Amino acid sequence: MKKILMFLLGLLLCIFAVLSIEQYSNKVSKERHEKEVLQAKQDSIWLAEEREEQIKDSLKQIVEDSLRQIRKDSINKVIDELRTKEKKYPLSQKQQELMESYNEAARRAVDAKFNSNTERMWYGLPPANSGAADAFANSFK
Repeated sequence: MKKILMFLLGLLLCIFAVLSIEQYSNKVSKERHEKEVLQAKQDSIWLAEEREEQIKDSLKQIVEDSLRQIRKDSINKVIDELRTKEKKYPLSQKQQELMESYNEAARRAVDAKFNSNTERMWYGLPPANSGAADAFANSFK
């Protein structure tokens, strides 16, 4: 009888050991799963932020390219108008040299205004008050 009781007691201890090991294993699995879910959420947030930065950078590049093209088109338009006027009314050598220097100065003034306004735009500021650059550029119209 004593052997049977010892056997049953040993069997009972084995059952409790197996159950406690299984319970601990489930707890560890649940914690691991929660960590994986949390890591996946953090990764998706990080990827979304990274994608947002890429979109902002690409939009910024598109705007800058558009502004450059607009600036280039407006300068070319002014130059074409000047060439048209030059064909109608030929200039002397001195006037041509002066006109070329004015064209270069106008180009530099527009470039300076563009760069200043582009930087100010990205900081949310209004365009720079560049009345001198505008007046100089408008003097050729």
